[in-house]
This record gives sequence, C-alpha cells and structure tokens, in this order.
Amino acid sequence: FGQYRYLVMRPEKDRSQPYLRGRNITVWQLVNTMRANNLTPQEVAEDFSLPLEQVLDAQAYYQASGDLIASEIAQENLWLRQRGIKLDPVPD
Repeated sequence: FGQYRYLVMRPEKDRSQPYLRGRNITVWQLVNTMRANNLTPQEVAEDFSLPLEQVLDAQAYYQASGDLIASEIAQENLWLRQRGIKLDPVPD
C-alpha cells in the first residue's frame, strides 16, 4: 500500500480508508481514540500493543487524507442517524 508500511486496504470492507495491518481498526478509529482520550502516539501504541511506527503511519495517512476520511465518516453517520442511532459528538 505504497508508502504506508503498516496500513492495508480491505476491498471486502465497505470503507475507502485503510486498516491497521493485522488489526480490525481503521485509521479513523485509531486517530479518534487518540483525540478523544488525549493520548500521545506512544501512549496509544502501548494501549493497543502496536508498534509506534504503525501509529505514526496512521497519523501520516490521516494528515494526508483527512478529507477522504471525513467524507466517509459523514456518510456513515448520516446512514446511522437515518436509522435512529444516536451518535456521540466527534472531538475536533
């Protein structure tokens, strides 16, 4: 997957963003966890038992592709709201 050694695309999943290699965690899920809990890359790496380089790869992808991820999350949130599922606010 190009320059992101620790990320992988999963065509069988209904997402356009990558997952962390070897985990069922998307880039957004990891970044959102970091933001919501005010964690450093080192802390989230330890909490998830990930190599620090994998966390940094996910952060780099998010910085480069944040618009794509934001669009995907907005579509997913709309789908959930249309089905009456209440969402927690997303931290900035």
